[in-house]
Amino acid sequence: MNKTELIRAFNGVDDEIIERCEKAATHKLIPLRRRLVMAIAAVLVVMVLMGAAAVVNYWDNVQAWVAYRWESLNGIKLSAEQADVVENLTQKVGVSQTANGVTISIDEAVVLEQEIKTILSITGLELPADAIFINNTEILINSQYAGGGTFGRGYEDSTIKIPVNISFDELNGAENIDVSITINNIENIYGDKIYAEGPWKFEFTLIATEFEKIQLPDTEIMAEYSVVAGTFEEMPQKFDESYTANGITVTAEGAKVSGARFKLLVRVDGVEIPEGDRYHIYGDNITLSVDPDQCADFRSAIQGFATKDGAFYMMIIGVPNGYKYDEPLNVTLNMSDFMKHELTGELLTDGEWSVTVALEKDTAKDTVPEERVMPITITNVELSAAGLSFEYEYEHGGYYTDKGLTDFIEPMTYDVYAVLEDGTEIKMDGGHGSGSMYGLDPVAHQSVYCAWPAPIDLDEVVEIHIGDTIIPVK
Repeated sequence: MNKTELIRAFNGVDDEIIERCEKAATHKLIPLRRRLVMAIAAVLVVMVLMGAAAVVNYWDNVQAWVAYRWESLNGIKLSAEQADVVENLTQKVGVSQTANGVTISIDEAVVLEQEIKTILSITGLELPADAIFINNTEILINSQYAGGGTFGRGYEDSTIKIPVNISFDELNGAENIDVSITINNIENIYGDKIYAEGPWKFEFTLIATEFEKIQLPDTEIMAEYSVVAGTFEEMPQKFDESYTANGITVTAEGAKVSGARFKLLVRVDGVEIPEGDRYHIYGDNITLSVDPDQCADFRSAIQGFATKDGAFYMMIIGVPNGYKYDEPLNVTLNMSDFMKHELTGELLTDGEWSVTVALEKDTAKDTVPEERVMPITITNVELSAAGLSFEYEYEHGGYYTDKGLTDFIEPMTYDVYAVLEDGTEIKMDGGHGSGSMYGLDPVAHQSVYCAWPAPIDLDEVVEIHIGDTIIPVK
């Protein structure tokens, strides 16, 4: 069986794509047009494992990286047939950038359905003794923001090699994938030491790979979800700190401190949100920060949102690790361009806002998240050799009552795997999802994609498992 026959056997790629992928090794790169884009960080973290002897040098090339991920997740080696498919899906990149004496190169990439697997090669930098943190990294796929994750590192011949997975939304028939990657700094994990200053900017084009899909039936599953009891109760500490820009006012209304963690209630006035339309809150454009002299280890996340009487509310959780509140903690909220239409990109909140409040210690007891299960119906369930995708709607509970914002409900990650004819279980190698709000009412829409670590033969798949639910594959 030759490679063309082999890749067809994996039910994945039509004749035109096969022909184009066979020529990918000599594919001439098409430079991207310069674009003005907002900076949304896709943070890549690399843990440096010192003194560990790897059985497989997964950093040698991208094919070795795919084989390593497959074996580490599933406990079996990648078959020769799968290895040939991966080789057919490998395309030459050949880009390199140098900044301040440090060079980062990308030689090749494996292009899958909604994933790109590649390896960053770094020269001119001595191997640090602790973790590497590649900071403020922006990844764009066809001008849309994408996510990235790194897995370990290799070091040989004075070169640091970092495997990277890039995930992106469905291409909707696009034949080419325009990739733009900007890496700003290489730091330690705490962000207090810079090993190399960038930026390193890469622009290249890959050929999209379209896989055949099998439509599976709509299915009800029991999904885990979390409710943070009492998250939206009245805030013991009251504020009236606000900032107005372009007719939109952001106000910090109140806070509650429980142990080290705190909850901050924020109100936004002046945003006209059309009913029944799909607008997305960009959490990366809503950040909390604290005075680093007071606390160097701080993280935060949006817990929920709601609307009432034309105002938009958010609850933001902050965790200043180890802070004792012996003195008020200065917390700054920064927001910019945080609400867009999911499909058209129409911007509802053009501007920048900044509000600072001082939080004091209070005696309220902390609440513990309660895990539950809820039935949801997944629709548009599609299986391919590269992954599984589905959609669902659910009532997230983020709405306003006389007592404040209600408890926020959101389904959590599922345990997804495929079962082959011989009983082998193929685990997912990560995945991603995108959520939408319909006019910010209590109903939310979610699209999910789960990627296999390497392409599988659809003829061998007999079942898909999502948690305890089994979906037969005919």
